[in-house]
Amino acid sequence: MTEAFLSQDEVDALLDGMPGADSGPGADSAVRTVDLACQDQVVRSPMPVLELAHERFARHLASAMSGLVGRKPVVGAAPARIRQYSEVMREIATPAHFNLMQLEPLRGSALLVCEPQLVCAVVDTLFGGAGRPHVRAEDREFSATEVHIGRRIVDLACEAYRKAWAGTHPLTLEFVRSEAQPRFIGIAGATDLMVSAKFDIEIGNSGGALHLCIPQATLEPIRPMLASTQPGDARAPDRRWIARLSRQLEAAEVEVVAELGRARATVADLAALTTGDFIELDLDPTLQATVDGVPVLSCRYGISNGRYAIKVQSFLTIDPDNPNGVPHVER
Repeated sequence: MTEAFLSQDEVDALLDGMPGADSGPGADSAVRTVDLACQDQVVRSPMPVLELAHERFARHLASAMSGLVGRKPVVGAAPARIRQYSEVMREIATPAHFNLMQLEPLRGSALLVCEPQLVCAVVDTLFGGAGRPHVRAEDREFSATEVHIGRRIVDLACEAYRKAWAGTHPLTLEFVRSEAQPRFIGIAGATDLMVSAKFDIEIGNSGGALHLCIPQATLEPIRPMLASTQPGDARAPDRRWIARLSRQLEAAEVEVVAELGRARATVADLAALTTGDFIELDLDPTLQATVDGVPVLSCRYGISNGRYAIKVQSFLTIDPDNPNGVPHVER
């Protein structure tokens, strides 16, 4: 048996000489076990761009619903939270107006939930009430009228969501289908993490909440943008920059090409040509002058100062339905 390189006494002496070293009981009291496979321990960085978009969404939704109920509702946006899907569903009373939404252009679905109190408050207001439901909304299924009103609220929310993201990222919500029970809409597993936001809506003496739930995995492609501290925003165009760019474009040199005519021939005809033979061209009375293959001018050919030339008849503008150009007569 080989002899140990260091004896136990020597090892203890080395440990005693190290600062902060403690081999006694309780030395590992500050050690914390981390399970890398547990989603609850994922770093949850703040998303200021998402919070800003939710504030805009609340303002646009209040403006849109005022046209529906005939009065200005108060819409408040609670901070977005990252929680498990099962925890989010436990906070929502059923039956409710569960709407499966497609979050374009991202891959994945979202869940937009109208609480029964909100739907009943809107229905009561539309029929002349003060917005206060007379029965417990969670004790019964939705009527046909309430289902229709719930869909109207969803449509208004989709338009408000589009406006909220218009200056930052083109995110839109597209309705897929609606259900009264969450078990019929499974957008995630029970332990999957969701980014949930609650929007409290007060209408008269009552109201309810609108819940927006998006799987965290769906937002991963744009997470760097959401975590940015300088979100982009749509601003008015810089007129000075546009004028300077226009002047520089006007000074750019381009090559104008005008094709006078074309001729068709077979390979045998070309092989039979000799010096002095003529090739007849199919000449049109007008021709197009192009820049990099794009038609820009309608012209006639002729001679000017003893040189072949083309005379501009009109300018051509590009039309998506007519790639060859549409006459825009200015000269």
